Amino acid sequence: MKAQLEALKPVDIAAYLSARGWTRRASFREDKASLWISPKGGAIDVLLPLRPNLADFSLRMGELVMSLARYERRSAQDVLRDLAAVYADIIRVRIITGDSSATTLPFRDGLNLLKKVRDVLVAAALSTLEKRAFFTNRWPETIIEFMDRLQMGQTEHSSFVFTIVSPLGPPEEALDGAGEAQEPFARRVTHTLMHALQAMERAAADAAREGGVNPFLRAIDDGVSGNLCDAVVELKALCPENPIEFSVSWAAGFAPPAEAIGAVLLRQDSVPYIEAASDAFWGIPKKYDYALEGMVVGLDTPEDASSGVAMLMGYIDGKPARLRASFNADAYRDVVQAYRSRALICCEGDLVKEAGVLTLKNARYFRILSGADHDGALV
Repeated sequence: MKAQLEALKPVDIAAYLSARGWTRRASFREDKASLWISPKGGAIDVLLPLRPNLADFSLRMGELVMSLARYERRSAQDVLRDLAAVYADIIRVRIITGDSSATTLPFRDGLNLLKKVRDVLVAAALSTLEKRAFFTNRWPETIIEFMDRLQMGQTEHSSFVFTIVSPLGPPEEALDGAGEAQEPFARRVTHTLMHALQAMERAAADAAREGGVNPFLRAIDDGVSGNLCDAVVELKALCPENPIEFSVSWAAGFAPPAEAIGAVLLRQDSVPYIEAASDAFWGIPKKYDYALEGMVVGLDTPEDASSGVAMLMGYIDGKPARLRASFNADAYRDVVQAYRSRALICCEGDLVKEAGVLTLKNARYFRILSGADHDGALV
């Protein structure tokens, strides 16, 4: 713990104390320390060492951590962890095993769980940009930048816990052109994540009483999407016997968001309703273009027609899928050529499910990426 204490920055601790209502009263001993008074009218005070090069810096910082732990009624390790990430939200995903000493998982299970946790975070990030029923697998640059900044935190002793550190940056980086404070995008994502998970669980309970998927459709404005439902269903499928809890420690260097949610428990009996909602979300038209790469595997319209319908084969969310697409006169000639030569193609459109069949509506930007000669060799 000494190394962790020595790594703490006095300016970050001051931000932590200030954000939680502590008041700085004085600096003394040649500005070697500052005195902070608790929000409870001075019932408790703490001494913040200001010079990391002092011989007793880690000792004094340890005393401060212990005082905060007693005041906040938390463990010293939890307080220390939050002090080390003053400008980051800490997202914890806990697989509740029923045995607090069980802190390991098989490697394959842990890897697959982490991938699904990633999908949950991506769904929340997409819904932060715009509330929609479903998103295609094209990530805007903002989402890529957000995901690249996430970090894996230290493991924790409580069943099995994934810890994701979401850096927000110092407050001065969150100012707009007029100098007004703005909520960092990463903070908005975490806020959306917790509200969406809570709304999804509430929708599942309502669906159990009402029947149908209307409760989930009403929850779209809260960040619920088909992507989130898919990710949660697949996450729960990896550990069907274990409850999963998402929780957040909000960055101390920023004020907590309005209506902050600390924890959401995903229940196993919600899964059938969430899965049904996911299927329903697929049937809602999407506003964003879906980029598909694949092959033309069939023609439903004669080759000499001016426009027509073709069957395409490609990958959707990493899984092979067949889908139908209609093409206008400008594109259908190229579609026929691609079918004859077994060429690799790409196009865009709005991905929906009609009468149980995946359909790429408003297909456009059809291009042949590679062709094949008459012997079947690619050219």
